[in-house]
Amino acid sequence: MMVQPTIYLGIVFLGYMIYHLLFSTEKWRSLWAGVMGGGAFIMMPHASYMIALIVGLYMVCFVRSIRDMGRIVLVGGIVLLLNLNWLLAPFFGVGNSAGMIATF
Repeated sequence: MMVQPTIYLGIVFLGYMIYHLLFSTEKWRSLWAGVMGGGAFIMMPHASYMIALIVGLYMVCFVRSIRDMGRIVLVGGIVLLLNLNWLLAPFFGVGNSAGMIATF
């Protein structure tokens, strides 16, 4: 019961990421798209596939200049920055949650 609201929130974050990539006219749209993608990845780690798919399709359909490619790099950088706790945990000796569940 507790997992379903977080998955729903992650899907909402993915929707807002798509909105900010496609329809937002703000100058901060890349920042907000990255924050929403990072939030989706925090809520559900398997969202990484969907984030890669969304950004990949966006690149194929809408990226036409170096400036647009820089925005995509910014979005990816923000997503990675918000999720460094997952990426750097093994380097600091922190085990993953699957290993802790198995020992329980």
